Amino acid sequence: MLGAALLSFAVLLPGSQSACEWQSPAPVRKLLVAPSSLEGDACYYAQKFEGRKTANGEIFRHALMTAAHKELPLGTVVRVRSRATGKDVLLRINDRGPFGGKFIIDLTRAAAESLGVHVSLDRSVTIEVLRLPD
Repeated sequence: MLGAALLSFAVLLPGSQSACEWQSPAPVRKLLVAPSSLEGDACYYAQKFEGRKTANGEIFRHALMTAAHKELPLGTVVRVRSRATGKDVLLRINDRGPFGGKFIIDLTRAAAESLGVHVSLDRSVTIEVLRLPD
C-alpha cells in the first residue's frame, strides 16, 4: 500500500508527463461560423434600462455605441447600416435582445440617433459582422 501511495505521488511531481489521452495542452476553442451580414429592423432601448447591467456585466448607457443581439457572441463588433438613410455606425454587442416584435438588433439611443432610425418610419438595417471576440 505504501508503494502504491509513493507511485501516485511520483506521478504528481513537477516535470512528470502524466496526462490522459483526452487532455490537450492547448485549450479547446469552439469554432463559430457567423454570417457575413444580417438584415432586418432595428429598435432602441427604452430609457428605463439606463444604469442597469447588460448581459456581459457592463452598466448600460444610452450614450455608448453598443447594442443587443439575440445570438451574436458578446463582444462581437458589427457595422450597422440604415437602409433608409445610408448612415452606418460601428457597435459592440454587449447585451441580449431584442425579445419583442420583429426586431433583430436593439440599439442605444446614441446609435439610433447616429443612424437616423429613431425618427424614421423605415428602421431596416443591415448588420455586417466585422470581428468576433477572441
